[in-house]
Amino acid sequence: MSHTMSPSYGGSCGTFDDTEVGLADVSKEWSGIKKRMYKTQVCKYYIRGRCLHGPLCAFAHSVDELNMKPDLTKTKLCIKPGCSNPKCSFAHTLDELRLAVGTKDTFIDAYDANITPSNAVGQTSDPYSAYFENQYRILSSGRGSTNLGLLPNPPTSSALPPPRKGGVQGPIEGRRRNSAPVVQDDSTSSKFEGGFSTPSTTSGSTNDDIQDLLQCLRLFSSGLSVTERMIFDSCGFIVLRNILSDDQIFKVNGLFDKYSSHFVTRGTAVTTAHSDFFKGDSGRSDYGKILQVWTQEWPQFCTALLQHPRLIDVIEQLCGEGFRLDHRPLAFQQCAGGEGFDLHGGRLLPCGDINHPVQYTSVDNTSIRCSLITVSFAITDMPQGAGGFVALPGSHKASFPITPEICHAVDPAIRDMLVQPAMKAGDVVLFSEALLHGTLPWMGPHTRRTILLRYAPATCAYARGYTDTTEVEALNLPEAVKEMLKPPFHPRFNRVDERRSPEQLEYEECVFGAPYY
Repeated sequence: MSHTMSPSYGGSCGTFDDTEVGLADVSKEWSGIKKRMYKTQVCKYYIRGRCLHGPLCAFAHSVDELNMKPDLTKTKLCIKPGCSNPKCSFAHTLDELRLAVGTKDTFIDAYDANITPSNAVGQTSDPYSAYFENQYRILSSGRGSTNLGLLPNPPTSSALPPPRKGGVQGPIEGRRRNSAPVVQDDSTSSKFEGGFSTPSTTSGSTNDDIQDLLQCLRLFSSGLSVTERMIFDSCGFIVLRNILSDDQIFKVNGLFDKYSSHFVTRGTAVTTAHSDFFKGDSGRSDYGKILQVWTQEWPQFCTALLQHPRLIDVIEQLCGEGFRLDHRPLAFQQCAGGEGFDLHGGRLLPCGDINHPVQYTSVDNTSIRCSLITVSFAITDMPQGAGGFVALPGSHKASFPITPEICHAVDPAIRDMLVQPAMKAGDVVLFSEALLHGTLPWMGPHTRRTILLRYAPATCAYARGYTDTTEVEALNLPEAVKEMLKPPFHPRFNRVDERRSPEQLEYEECVFGAPYY
């Protein structure tokens, strides 16, 4: 059955045709915005030689790719009743309603002829003309070369790792009652965000371009998709499939094997399981020197886990710009019969106050913000029913405090509501620490192996175990990873792109005797 390019509605109830993907109007609007903004800005990571998206990047790598940022002022009618704001960006009458102005060719011709962009479009004033000219100048230094539009000696833009074999998951039949929220890595699907479907085979280059554009945006531009975001917001956790390749899993398992004697087993005095439901026959074994040892022995560890392009966008979406690695990375393993971990976390403290260090905030249809999230990599298979990560879905929004009876899962009603997701080696479960979660005793035939990475916003720190700056500088780590390891402070103070002037830094050094911001 062929797909059409627009949603097909049926009946007065607004049901969708079975060949279409129906999303909220706001989602369709956001998809349109993303399409209009595609490649209207220079890729800041490409300029530094750190872009991992290659040709699929949604930002421009060359002059030829750079698109004009449209001026959308007065291109839609204002929906606010009785709006009298003279600075309103929306049209209040049909006479004010206008089309978006400014084209890429107009501004390139103006640039070549040394004409100011505002004069190039006649009487129309486009507030984004200076913006485009600045972006154009950044990329135009290679004009006249054999590789037109590219920077001289362009930095390397690493390609994404190849997809893992069998990575596309089909529908799961006969799913058990307590199955986990799962997102399938269906990169070949013809259905995208924005409320419509594209044909699996298109006629003409226009439809091909649209399909490629939407796939780029879906995979790399927006972190969690509309569906993924809804699942995460509703449940407090989500499983992302096939994040690590088979080769990467093999390498990490090799590190577990090599340093198995360095793992420290928890004794009775520091057990994490205090109720019979979570107790096991042996303690969990932990290893906390991943940064100091594993990243130095296998440099690709950072690329595979700490800088994975699929995860970086999601973490920034949840924790904001300049997010930092909280705690230190932790590797642990459970042998058969290994103890679990009582339920912990929760939106509220036992007294009923907000648990601010792990706070979860969502704003309707716009954004999610987490004070602390955990990214848990499955290094070995974790079948459903074998134990491991377990959670109470939706508890990150609970309005009542957690009692000890709930944490220990004394009531069978709590046990019945817990979800233990099935995971394959290479999968990731990402969850908010506001979610009530724990670990079931391991009942699998093999050793369960996991790596935990926790992330927080730039200004937050849950644990004081962040690495000392001098120690970080001594490690052979990518600069992007070193940025994640910095102590908590606002991202505008020398954390990411907006650098303070040398004069300001020198002044603060003189006043305070040390870096102040």
